[in-house]
Amino acid sequence: NSIEDLYGKEGRQALNFFEKMKLVEIRWESVDSISEKAYHTYYLSFHINTTVKVQEIAEVLAAVVMPNDEFAALEGKIVEQVQDGGRFAGDISEELGLSQIMLRSLVKRSTKLDYRGHRVEISE
Repeated sequence: NSIEDLYGKEGRQALNFFEKMKLVEIRWESVDSISEKAYHTYYLSFHINTTVKVQEIAEVLAAVVMPNDEFAALEGKIVEQVQDGGRFAGDISEELGLSQIMLRSLVKRSTKLDYRGHRVEISE
């Protein structure tokens, strides 16, 4: 059974998010001459020690704890901006009135969007 069969669309989105964040790796393995998907985690635990400006971390945390409906609305606006092949992040943040940090945080939270260099694109 696949993750989507077991947990539905939300399970597949969660798996895509974990893969995007480099928390899980998906690969094909041969078991009894049958190929099947295997999921491997990169970390059992991790420790974070960082220095960041208060304003920057406040914006990141605002994106993290943003209510799902508010996030979905902003995510939809960003998707509209990039649906024709991606767009420079600076242009998106300026047009939507978001800081670069907020835009990056929203894209990182999204299962639909990705950064490619300085461009925001639809996730594959």
